[in-house]
Amino acid sequence: MSLFSKGLVEIVAFRCIIQLFVCVAVGFVTLKVWRHYCRNPYSFLHYIFLSFAVLLLHSSVKLSVYSLRLLHLPELPEAVVPMLDHALKMGWVILLLYAFIVTISGMRLTKQYFLVANLFLMVFISSTVWLNWLHYLDTTNHGQETFGFFWGELILETWILLLNMYGVFFARRLHTAIKGPFVLAVAILISRLALHCWNIITSHRQLIWTVAVDRMLLLLFTAVIMVAVFRYRKIVNSGNGHSNDYLQQDSGLVRDTA
Repeated sequence: MSLFSKGLVEIVAFRCIIQLFVCVAVGFVTLKVWRHYCRNPYSFLHYIFLSFAVLLLHSSVKLSVYSLRLLHLPELPEAVVPMLDHALKMGWVILLLYAFIVTISGMRLTKQYFLVANLFLMVFISSTVWLNWLHYLDTTNHGQETFGFFWGELILETWILLLNMYGVFFARRLHTAIKGPFVLAVAILISRLALHCWNIITSHRQLIWTVAVDRMLLLLFTAVIMVAVFRYRKIVNSGNGHSNDYLQQDSGLVRDTA
């Protein structure tokens, strides 16, 4: 049977296996970043760790949903799970972008307001969509309550897509050593989100292959971020030349004082 055949992708056990691999990979990266941060407490590593901690929670929620379904146990409420899923996704993307923003010299206003403003927008947009989602559940026939066919999902995915496109805007100001991995990571995230948006627009007719492709892209993303972390450590540990000047100038490369 082909990997992308509908029968295999739609099997819950197959989704569980893929999601388990994702959780292990994300958990490994989270632990590695935490260890790097303990040795080098810099802002960049701090927010990368927070981003991956939220991503790990996000991946674990998905694994829990699939596992409960596989074991035929009572599932988490449909009124809550989709909004929790998207809120966590927005959270780790915002933290990831902010981790790179703090390494840029200048952009003082962006550094000051980006995180707070986007977390506020996350709460506002999620709350608005959630209230409409609850109303949708109350007015839809039983058995048809699928968030994937609800307009709110497209709104949430589009906003996350715009966040990542903003990352492309400030990428040119990043240090050369981490610019490449960051651009590739954002490109992967944009590809995933574009895939999701296309899947929504086409009424999920492409679900046959998007599940596997989406998870493989996420695994590739974790590997790329690890490259960025290792390159960052090389900058931090360098005691001469341009890297040292960059450390002195860049607030993102200053140790956390908290």
